[in-house]
Amino acid sequence: EEAEVIQGNSPLVDNKIFQAIETFIPIATRANPDPLVQAGPSAQEQKIAANIKVALEHEADVQQLRRKLAKMTRGWLLNRIGVLKVSWNPLTKEIQTDVINGKKMVFDRDGYIDEKGFFKGEYLGEKKKASAEMLVQMFPKKRELITKKAQGKMGTKLEYFEWWYKGTDIVFT
Repeated sequence: EEAEVIQGNSPLVDNKIFQAIETFIPIATRANPDPLVQAGPSAQEQKIAANIKVALEHEADVQQLRRKLAKMTRGWLLNRIGVLKVSWNPLTKEIQTDVINGKKMVFDRDGYIDEKGFFKGEYLGEKKKASAEMLVQMFPKKRELITKKAQGKMGTKLEYFEWWYKGTDIVFT
């Protein structure tokens, strides 16, 4: 198919992939996903399920889930991997949802994606960066090592890894 032209040989649409992605994403994320909450048949269980559904809908609005899903979907379409990290923030005591650049992920080579779309493997990690000062706050027992690595310049950004081991433990290296 030939591209439409405005003047001379200049195409009307420079990048058809970009156009397709930016047309698809607003359609796919026009509303927050409906929470699916299942409960037993009793009236009390059904009432609890209804309350949980309302709470999940509120949380999706507060966290701007639609925007995060759009960002994750864009990453998936462009890089063939979309990563959404759902975690518990112990400081704020709230659920936290973050979109992670898939290129910063480290996967167990023997792992696989199951039928529900979840990665199954021995480990899964994210490559991160933080200032030496922040790393000392996170790992006070490693102050000497971190200071040496940063050559005493505590504003220096250092790379570290956050490993999610078997979905239950977090280990930092």
